[in-house]
Amino acid sequence: MREIKGYVCRAKCKNYTRELLFGKNIGNGMGRKNYSNFETNNLTPYTTLREAKKALLNVLKISDVLSAKVQKIEMKLAETVDDCFLFENEKDLIVVWKDGMGNMNLRGPFVEGTGDVRSAVPGMPSIYNGYIPFKSYSAAEYVLSEVCRQGQSPARFATFSLEDIT
Repeated sequence: MREIKGYVCRAKCKNYTRELLFGKNIGNGMGRKNYSNFETNNLTPYTTLREAKKALLNVLKISDVLSAKVQKIEMKLAETVDDCFLFENEKDLIVVWKDGMGNMNLRGPFVEGTGDVRSAVPGMPSIYNGYIPFKSYSAAEYVLSEVCRQGQSPARFATFSLEDIT
């Protein structure tokens, strides 16, 4: 089981009904920038609040960003099939699936009014549902099974928590 703890920058985008999380640049083509999309940087947050606040200044300069803030993130990510069974009594679950490009896509429940982003795969990308997790294991399990079946991609459970920094 992989534990992910740290800080991310959460940005609302102009002209989109989505929000993006930015974490540490791990050298995946972003050059000298001190931020990278959390779903494309192997879910790597900032380790310190100071680091995240410094990156926030740069995230706010992105032309599509309307507003942004720093949040504390905590996740426990299943790394094996056996780990998935450890989540049966957990709440606040998301499905994490690795697409063909190596991105770690976060998926939660479908939320009405957060954008008409429907697909054959149940649930909704977390960038569109406001990072709202599943409240029950059975709902997350169904989405996990459909992502694996339809997407032909490995997927797993993760607990998911975002907290505002005051």
